[in-house]
Amino acid sequence: MWPSAVRHRTLSGSSSSCSKHRSSADSKSALRIERRNLSCHEISDGFAKPILSDYPVLVYYPRTYSFLPVLLVQRFREALSQETFVLTAELPLSPKLNRHAIVSMAEKLSLSVTAIQIPDHTNARPHISNLTASALLLQAGIDPIMHMNSRDRNRISLQSDLLSAQALGITSILLMRGMDLPSDHRPRATSIFDVGAIDFITTASAIRDGEALSSARDEHVSPFQIGAIAQVFDPAPDWTPEKLKAKTDAGANFIQLPLCMNLEILTRYMQKLISARLLWKASVMVTIAPFADREAAVKTKASLPDSLIPQSIINQLEQSANPRQTGIDICAEILTAISMIPGISGANILVDEDVSAAAEVVTAFQAAQPS
Repeated sequence: MWPSAVRHRTLSGSSSSCSKHRSSADSKSALRIERRNLSCHEISDGFAKPILSDYPVLVYYPRTYSFLPVLLVQRFREALSQETFVLTAELPLSPKLNRHAIVSMAEKLSLSVTAIQIPDHTNARPHISNLTASALLLQAGIDPIMHMNSRDRNRISLQSDLLSAQALGITSILLMRGMDLPSDHRPRATSIFDVGAIDFITTASAIRDGEALSSARDEHVSPFQIGAIAQVFDPAPDWTPEKLKAKTDAGANFIQLPLCMNLEILTRYMQKLISARLLWKASVMVTIAPFADREAAVKTKASLPDSLIPQSIINQLEQSANPRQTGIDICAEILTAISMIPGISGANILVDEDVSAAAEVVTAFQAAQPS
């Protein structure tokens, strides 16, 4: 049986034994040899080192006293560089989710998507930190895309978190300024905004490229893929994406658009990005969501001011005898349409506690693809 902590596909090659570890091995541990330096690392619950890798590793199976060569699953970074349409899902972190719930949700979602996105206090609610959640996913063999905002940290703290993410083996980060705290937020907290979005990307890019704080960089750690966000709107005829150009010039490799279920506006917006040749530097992801009912759609629209949710979708959910299934069907239809819009490389699915809804969206989307 494959260890649950390892997600992989088997490579060709014969297994070999390693008597050095026979005496200390047990059924709950797994060891790997990095081909790069031939050193062994223990992977155990709570202390597992990141196992996602750019190169094959040998995983030790205690029951057979042997090592088998495996190639760990493709990361989001590599998937974006290919022709396939990339899917990710965003965890709904909240104060009530503990480590076991987070990993359980991520493992279920990882069967349908390439990577799991980890938010950073989207609605100004405290929850387990983005770094901790990302580390838990790495331990489970799941590729995290870690969000970071500059609202809640000063420059030093942001730099420290970037270095920490790099040390953990996190290879995809999504950087943003962050939304203003709501006026009714209690107890009151102070927004920092020490660093703007473009400055934040520049800082991360400098760390990634070894131009800043390079003495702390581990040469064996893969560099960041940096993401930025952008607001979708119906562009004027003379509009050009100057701010997005500044973000890609600063080092952003991909752009993630907020929740957008309006295909007409999205299509016109993407045409502007293509005309500006922005996609020569960055891939574009679009966020979508399966709404459980009318109330969920209305609540999401109110909590995410940048979201584009047509009233027609809300009406469909309200009139449906089975709003959950209607929400899944609508989301799958929109996902199919988005995949055919020129310039869009993938989609991020917002998830609530009903993780299976996101999986059903992906299943319906895949079924709609031409054979």
